[in-house]
Amino acid sequence: MNMMNKKLGVNGISEILENLKTDTFLKHVNFGRNIDLDDASSPRKMQSLYAILRSALKVNKTLTCLDLSYNHLFDFTKHPTNEHVHNYMIELTDALRKSKIIRLNISGNFLCGKGGREYTGILYLVRNYCKNGGLKSLLVRDNRLHSQGCASVSESLGVFSKLEELDLRDNFLGLD
Repeated sequence: MNMMNKKLGVNGISEILENLKTDTFLKHVNFGRNIDLDDASSPRKMQSLYAILRSALKVNKTLTCLDLSYNHLFDFTKHPTNEHVHNYMIELTDALRKSKIIRLNISGNFLCGKGGREYTGILYLVRNYCKNGGLKSLLVRDNRLHSQGCASVSESLGVFSKLEELDLRDNFLGLD
């Protein structure tokens, strides 16, 4: 189901995710470019979205491909002075571990923070889901990932990873 650029916002995506809990047909859902900055900057809305996403991924056993690209999902990462902002990458990884997702596109979501040097989330994903054979394809292009982060990701994958595709294009490779 291609819902890219439909301006669904958090509420629209949440409604579709609720319906995915009982769906046994869809294998691929593209939610790319649907959440604007105003929605993403609301901790309450994002917490609600991630709760519904976790729940949908836990019960839906037919969905194998999920595209969440360019939705400002990780623009507002955890900061020591703001305990209300969650590390959504860790929450997403924990939800993925209960799902059948084998292809994930999280491109263009500032996964590594505004400065590109926050690797906690992506390393958690790689160590806890990719390395154990969960993902076959991970697209993290345009996430401000620096060379050091790419090296950490490849080290974390190790030689036993089942990952077949890793898209790191349009990051800050070679700039550090």
